[in-house]
Amino acid sequence: MISSGKDLVRSFQFRTGLNLDRMAVLNSVWDKEWGYVNYWKLSGVKKGKVLIQVSSSAAAQELQARSRQVVESLNKYFQKPWVKGVVSSFKKPGENAFDR
Repeated sequence: MISSGKDLVRSFQFRTGLNLDRMAVLNSVWDKEWGYVNYWKLSGVKKGKVLIQVSSSAAAQELQARSRQVVESLNKYFQKPWVKGVVSSFKKPGENAFDR
């Protein structure tokens, strides 16, 4: 059976629960809204929570304090809000920060 690229993307989206268009928009929105913050880096999304790599404990505390503002600023670009929260991480190579 030969599958088209579109079929493969749909299959991936179904299995992972991710909407690739939404992810592309989120990356652009992050750059626009929070790209100037050099000590936060968008790393991924899982179950509506955005994973942010932080450079220090102070950056993690600031992210925690501004988490509501971050969520609101990201959700305003989508018809239906889907970002539920933020998770900060000092992610090490090979470590999954969502498993904490």
